[in-house]
Amino acid sequence: MESLEKTIRDHAWAYVERRATRDDFMDWFGPVLMDDVDKANEMPTLDLAGDIARLDAEFTSGAWSEDQLREAIRQRLHRYVAVVVPRTEPAPVASSGNVVSTPVGMSPIASAR
Repeated sequence: MESLEKTIRDHAWAYVERRATRDDFMDWFGPVLMDDVDKANEMPTLDLAGDIARLDAEFTSGAWSEDQLREAIRQRLHRYVAVVVPRTEPAPVASSGNVVSTPVGMSPIASAR
């Protein structure tokens, strides 16, 4: 199942890349924001949705043009995305004094669109 954050990103990219109108994007995003985001209870999803809502508020208040809104959302979408993927090789063991830490078989990889 695709994460809500990825789904929001995909729809936002469609708007930024002019494959969807602002009205189409907001018609989809409004109910998602009201119904699904709080239930997700995941900080990356909450942050992304909150940022998009704040950026749109700047536009609707008349402070920005639609091109400025698209650019602001584009910049927000380019922030790093942490993706966890299974490791295929043994994880290294790091030690410091009496403390030994070993990764639990997962590795964060930063990527952005």
